[in-house]
Amino acid sequence: MRWCVRAILAVSIAASASEAHACSPIPPEPPLAGESTEAYRDRVEALERVREAQRPAREAEWLRQRQADNLEQASMIFIARNTPGMPLRRRSTRLGRPIPLQSTDYLSTYYTPVAWLRGPQTRARFRLQAGITTCGGLSGIGDTTLSEPGAEFIFFAIGVPFTELTLIDAIAIDRVTDPTLLAFVAQSRQ
Repeated sequence: MRWCVRAILAVSIAASASEAHACSPIPPEPPLAGESTEAYRDRVEALERVREAQRPAREAEWLRQRQADNLEQASMIFIARNTPGMPLRRRSTRLGRPIPLQSTDYLSTYYTPVAWLRGPQTRARFRLQAGITTCGGLSGIGDTTLSEPGAEFIFFAIGVPFTELTLIDAIAIDRVTDPTLLAFVAQSRQ
């Protein structure tokens, strides 16, 4: 049990650290000694062009590694579809009157599992709650933030039973590149 608490704490710290890092602007390259303003501007623009040219390769490698890590770590892997509709249920007071939905309910998205690669199978709909980052944007599980109704994702979870807290990632079906996951997606379409 202790290792589980430590793992959750480590993931939370890492997530908040990467979030803070992602919000920080990239510090500008300092001018070289004796460099003119024009030469400095040209050098910084050239560095930016190189970074932009390398971005697709870096993103492809990151996605490849993300999928490999998820396949290795997850005890549950399944496809779920964004299913719009009413919340699962409203909480009630002791008097039986429904509690009004919170102002953040627009951040909730509901998903229905449709296919399984690994782990116990269920068709029970589940909810994900997006959060607001320190940058002012929204963050959800993996690629699910602001997903459209009908969109499908491969979800990865550690531990059984499955809960929102055991999810480690969700990758949009159209972003999948790993051969094992591609075969799973193709099989689920048959």
